[in-house]
Amino acid sequence: MVPSTHSDSLILTASPRLARWLHLQHNTEQAQSNYPIWQTPAIHALDSWLKEIWLQSWPQQYVLTKLQSQKLWEQIARRDPETSQLDLLHLRGAAAQAAQAYTLINQYRIPVQAEQYTWTQETISFHRWLKTYRKKLKEWHALDSSEMLDAVREAMKRGDIATPDRIELAGFDEITPQLNAWLDLLRDHQTKIEFNPNPEKADSPQDYKTLSQGKDISIFKILDQRQEAVQCARWVRSVFKKGETVGIIVPDLENYRSVLLKEMRAELDPESVYPWRAGEAPFNLSLGSPLSQEPMIHQALMVLSLDDATLSFSDFSNLLTSRFLKGDKDEQEARLTLDTKLRNGNTTRIALDRFIKKYQNGNIPIFISVIGAIQNWRKEHWTQTPSQWARRVARFLKKLGWPFSGEETLNSAQYQTWGSWNACLDDLASLDRMVGKVGRPRAIALLTQIAEEKVFQPKTREEPIQILDESSGMKFDHLWIMGCHSDTLPGIPRPNPFIPFHLQKGFELPHSTAERELQFAEQIFHKWLASSDHIVFSYPNWEGDKELTLSPLLKCIGDKPALAEQASSHRVIDRISALQDLEIYKDATHVAIHPEEKELIGGGSSLLKNQAECPFRAFAVHRLGARDFKIPEVDMTGAARGILVHNILENFWRKVRSSKTLHELQSNNKLKDSIRKCVEKELNAQPDFISQSSHFYRMEMERLTDLLQEWMEQDLARPDFKVLWMENQLDLEVAGLKLKLRIDRMDQTGDGNTILIDYKTGKTSTSGWFHDRIQEPQLPLYHLQSPAGTVLFAEVRKGNCSYKGVAQSANGISGIAVIGDNDRTGFGSWSELTSAWEISLQALAQEFLDGLTSVQPFNKNLTCRNCHLATLCRKDESYEDLEEEDE
Repeated sequence: MVPSTHSDSLILTASPRLARWLHLQHNTEQAQSNYPIWQTPAIHALDSWLKEIWLQSWPQQYVLTKLQSQKLWEQIARRDPETSQLDLLHLRGAAAQAAQAYTLINQYRIPVQAEQYTWTQETISFHRWLKTYRKKLKEWHALDSSEMLDAVREAMKRGDIATPDRIELAGFDEITPQLNAWLDLLRDHQTKIEFNPNPEKADSPQDYKTLSQGKDISIFKILDQRQEAVQCARWVRSVFKKGETVGIIVPDLENYRSVLLKEMRAELDPESVYPWRAGEAPFNLSLGSPLSQEPMIHQALMVLSLDDATLSFSDFSNLLTSRFLKGDKDEQEARLTLDTKLRNGNTTRIALDRFIKKYQNGNIPIFISVIGAIQNWRKEHWTQTPSQWARRVARFLKKLGWPFSGEETLNSAQYQTWGSWNACLDDLASLDRMVGKVGRPRAIALLTQIAEEKVFQPKTREEPIQILDESSGMKFDHLWIMGCHSDTLPGIPRPNPFIPFHLQKGFELPHSTAERELQFAEQIFHKWLASSDHIVFSYPNWEGDKELTLSPLLKCIGDKPALAEQASSHRVIDRISALQDLEIYKDATHVAIHPEEKELIGGGSSLLKNQAECPFRAFAVHRLGARDFKIPEVDMTGAARGILVHNILENFWRKVRSSKTLHELQSNNKLKDSIRKCVEKELNAQPDFISQSSHFYRMEMERLTDLLQEWMEQDLARPDFKVLWMENQLDLEVAGLKLKLRIDRMDQTGDGNTILIDYKTGKTSTSGWFHDRIQEPQLPLYHLQSPAGTVLFAEVRKGNCSYKGVAQSANGISGIAVIGDNDRTGFGSWSELTSAWEISLQALAQEFLDGLTSVQPFNKNLTCRNCHLATLCRKDESYEDLEEEDE
């Protein structure tokens, strides 16, 4: 399709997309004809043109926006005694369906007599709502947008709006009775009318084979949606030439959008994978995404919706590191440092008042002012109209410096995002009549809904490569149509529940019956065949576990789909030279530690644990600083619960000190009370989310008291002992490597022997002590500094409390192995075991100091299962290469 050859023609299109496309084609033709300048043709989307000429006529009635209309329908349904019990989600759905039903009634001239709407509860309710809706429109001197064409027709009949001399209708699949009534008026006023194409001249299915003759048409069956997107993107790259157009039509574009967008960018703009090279895509995508998903809008909605005194750490971190709040540049380093500190502390929630008090005299004063403003906003509880709330929202966000505070300008996409946000505020302000005065939560809920329903697509220049959900009458040099399987083409009927079915069938409403869906699919298919001389149809063979089949409509032009040929890829990852073309380079597995670096390296037993499990992990974590800053998903992580138990046991034994006192507490029935006091003291020292949540506080109090009372049975069963010290810190040097250690506890028995104890709240095993590479070096390291006759894990687990470890000789503690006494450790004596420990620990320390960095996990599956360094060490790729070589 090209613009009319008549320069005085008014071209009205079925969609804004088609209008823009026709403008692009006209401009291209004029440029190719070497015209220096040319007149812009009068090409408009029909709805936009109607609204423009209506407003220019200074009408007595204003037109409701889609949002205003839907909120009015919601209000009517909510106030109807028969439907007031509907929850918000169903209410919104009912309002949307009611608005659609009213549009269909106007477009297809469907009667609305009461006797026609008595078939179902839905139609009865809708007829009641319809009378109220029309009454409101009359009271407000307003029009529904579906009534605008009739209003323009009446205004033209009165002479208030001039009739055009010539019009061309482009891209209309059918002419509704409402549109036809307007066209009849234009004919009466001698307006010349053309159709491009003529919707009355659609080919019948038996003519499709004739229509397809002489065209280059292929049908491909491809494995799944992702592979379909990959092959389509590569095909576009292979066929596109300057001066030609390429179309991609995807009826189910919403499901294909993300994967197709990714693959198209990767093929047509490979360097866009680099963040510093990303720019506008060399194609247009007709389907946008919800505005609420844009990062800057998501952040604004999160702040506006705050109703709690605490924030999850994830949300708080987004605020702390945000580019859209004031002070970002001035305090960037300080904010990032604080974010890292909080992450290292396993923080899960932030109490805002407590945060302000703690850091108000620190080096982030601007951020503190932002948090203070958020706190004040959170306390606003009065009711106002939506327009008043819109103004308050704008002032509040400006106070936060959102979306920019003059320190950095927005790029084009961000500026358009901000413009769409302001349009959302305008929409909110337009709802005064529909919802009246509301509180802050209701106002922000309305604003959030508006942002979720507003489709955002950054405006870019029109490109010759178009991705569409329908062709809208556009013509291309090359066309690929995706997802042509039987579940999509023809579609499943979706009749409107508020219009009696006999009326829908009688007036042949869209999507009302299977016959109507088939007719619609045939019209689309005809349009596709007429859109290009080079067409590819494709469909995925599988969707999950479901096998798909070719649409029956395509069988008239070929019932044997071929397998798509693998076109060459231009993605960066696929353009890397083949292995045989690379030079051979011997990778060094040792990066020696410089003396100055040695003085800076710090760590405890975890350093040697990482070295034993994988030398690369020790190198990455302790030399490169590749820490795992994963945000905890729950308020009390396993690590946090373990620290809690450690602290409670430390406080308990600092008071009790010996088994004698422990038995006295037990005999006097004071043991539980003593434990409970230690638990209470520790819980009160925890973050606000524990102390301020009475239910959680009580649960933790009971859980910890019961757990530690169960644990004390282990110490009550032991022979006499006294606690020498708890949480003792010491410095240790192994093969010249300086380490800092902390020993949980050391006991002394009645015969003078000592016992080293390390508390564990998870499942433990001592098998890691008996390998050449000690997997659990903590207690063996302690033993090097403070030799003992017994080394134990204290496993403090509900229902599984026990001691696990090894001893030089029997000492009355059940469940531990006595070395040399027919145990399974493989060592004949205590001195042999401790000597092996020393040799192994010295070797691990020396390995680290020598700079061994090879990727050598001790156990490929267990060691790597929870490691955060997989993308850095790339061990998966190495193992795949080895497996291929083995094969």
